[in-house]
Amino acid sequence: VVPVARQDYNKPLAVLAGLDDDPGTVLPFNGGPLGGRMVVLCGLEDQVDCLLPALSQAGIGRDCLKAVLTPHNRTWTAVKLYQELLREHQAMNGR
Repeated sequence: VVPVARQDYNKPLAVLAGLDDDPGTVLPFNGGPLGGRMVVLCGLEDQVDCLLPALSQAGIGRDCLKAVLTPHNRTWTAVKLYQELLREHQAMNGR
């Protein structure tokens, strides 16, 4: 588990997961909270089916957005991923 500090929300997800070196040139995030909680799973793709019920039992419910780190989103920032997940969540729930 790697908690991400607000000032690091503009760093690429792969950097936050410790998979890439920190470029050190990213401006710190100066905004407020993202608006909710988010969990990004990395290296656990084969265990997602058993992990999701365990997350639910730990109190990470439907209000927490969930994603898997992929080759497609590894360069995204936490802010970009959160916005995309929220958009998808709202579309799926008819909002």
